[in-house]
Amino acid sequence: MRIFVIFVLTAYSHLLHAFTITVPKDQYVVEYGSNVTIECHFQVQKQLDLLSLVVYWEKEDKQIIQFVHGKEDAKAQHSSFRHRAWLLEDQLFKGNAALLITDVKLQDAGVYCCVIGYGGADYKRITLKVNVSMIDVENCSTCDMNSRNQNDTLFEET
Repeated sequence: MRIFVIFVLTAYSHLLHAFTITVPKDQYVVEYGSNVTIECHFQVQKQLDLLSLVVYWEKEDKQIIQFVHGKEDAKAQHSSFRHRAWLLEDQLFKGNAALLITDVKLQDAGVYCCVIGYGGADYKRITLKVNVSMIDVENCSTCDMNSRNQNDTLFEET
């Protein structure tokens, strides 16, 4: 059995390090109501083949981006991100699966997962924290400060 395992690991060892993704920052801190671009980098050899690329962005149980075979499936996007979150497709050719979120809300705070498949697969987790000033809190008619659960990232007063 040990010989079989060594054979399999040797035969497929090129796949173990063939594809990895990196993140320039594992935590972003942004102001309530601002925009943020969260980056997830991957290697592109020569020219990017969009038909071979798969990109998913998720926040906990909410699907944000589903990009498969050169197309983004807008129907898969969770309603809380609709018309506020986009994959910056022009950045894909640079090896950057960048997620743009506009008009950041308190509910956007939390852990995001970037999953990329391109001749291999990898994922990274990135935390988003949202700062709120007292002016924002006073003007926020839709903020429910008491409904946060323990998985929400604490907002910070500035």
